Amino acid sequence: MYQQTDKFLKSLKAQIRSEFNHLSVLSFDELNVVRVKKETKAMFGRLLDFNLKEYRKIVDESRLYALSLLTEDQRKKAEKETADVSWRESFIDYWLTTFNWVTGYLYKREAERKRLRLAEEMSTAREFHDRKRYASSLSKVANLWFTQSGQYAIDLEDKTCLHVWKKAGVKKVQWLAEDDHKTCSVCRKLDGQVFDIDKVPHKTHYNCRCVVIPYKDILNFVDNGE
Repeated sequence: MYQQTDKFLKSLKAQIRSEFNHLSVLSFDELNVVRVKKETKAMFGRLLDFNLKEYRKIVDESRLYALSLLTEDQRKKAEKETADVSWRESFIDYWLTTFNWVTGYLYKREAERKRLRLAEEMSTAREFHDRKRYASSLSKVANLWFTQSGQYAIDLEDKTCLHVWKKAGVKKVQWLAEDDHKTCSVCRKLDGQVFDIDKVPHKTHYNCRCVVIPYKDILNFVDNGE
């Protein structure tokens, strides 16, 4: 799980480095309000386009992963229900425009807020010819964008799996937490708990490594002779 997100984060780092390096070498003499607005708008447009392309891959890969955890009958049903990828675009758009419980904001709206903040910081630094402040502002927004983009990649993996399992008729899922020194007390408490698929708790922090899987009632399997 999250292998596709790991690949995305590596390519995202390169994308961010390229974009923000371009801004870092701009001469203060070339900057004005109009130029700053044009540069930041174009850059965030490219960043958003890059993420969307990668998020499509993540949803596709997560669908395959979710299918792999189903029984043969469930898998056939879910494959049929999700064979037409036309659902993917509206699915992604929905989760990118819906309030996120981890980030506390809406993806697209926050992207614009970050752009405006960066434009303001760039203009202010230019006005005072403060190259140190300019570099610091670029670095801060670059890191924030990396964190935001990565979190939404994780969320899309989670939501895609739940979507596929619902189509397969799965009713319950089990929460699994990593068992190491990095695991927080909230996640550790949730480990092993079973939830209705429509009542899975929201993750409470960034980069949560917890996953859910379809729950198989072992006692029921035994009663049915499986």
